[in-house]
Amino acid sequence: MTLGSLSGELAQASRVSVMREALHVAQGITHDAVRAQVLGELSKNIPAELHGDAVEMARGLADEGTCALALISLLEHLPDDQRSRVAREALSALQSVEDESVLAAALKDLGPHLSTRLRAEAIRDTLAATLKGLDAQGQDADEWMEEARGYLDSGQMEEALASAVHAEPVVGNRRAELLAEIASAWKA
Repeated sequence: MTLGSLSGELAQASRVSVMREALHVAQGITHDAVRAQVLGELSKNIPAELHGDAVEMARGLADEGTCALALISLLEHLPDDQRSRVAREALSALQSVEDESVLAAALKDLGPHLSTRLRAEAIRDTLAATLKGLDAQGQDADEWMEEARGYLDSGQMEEALASAVHAEPVVGNRRAELLAEIASAWKA
């Protein structure tokens, strides 16, 4: 063993030790949102040996929306074999999120890590829930379009509309009306 390779091994061992301690400190944070934010910041430097610990910490967050956001922050840094499983977990956790702007922002970050089928399902389900919310609140499609433009690019919006057309009706005849309004406003 050369001095150079020994130095590299020691540096890696030290890095793992420091990050293990950082994760331990983060685990002690009692506020889920703050713990998730710290985990997101640490995610950029977590060595492969600690990926499992970081994912477990995210899974341990009580609020499912916060858990989903923490899992999403880790995705970019996980190996492919873990990434798809964790992405599906994050998508499942997002099912309980009721704030449409949080959901849209999370799906925008999660989308690239999902298979084409899961991405289409996520967008369809989100749009269906949004349409149901619009109908219940009496909000018109123009207001929703303004908000959606901040989260979805034109390709994502077209994908969402195409997927929603094939979704099970959630707001009866009003659903088709809202889809037509949204599609018309998007093309304007």
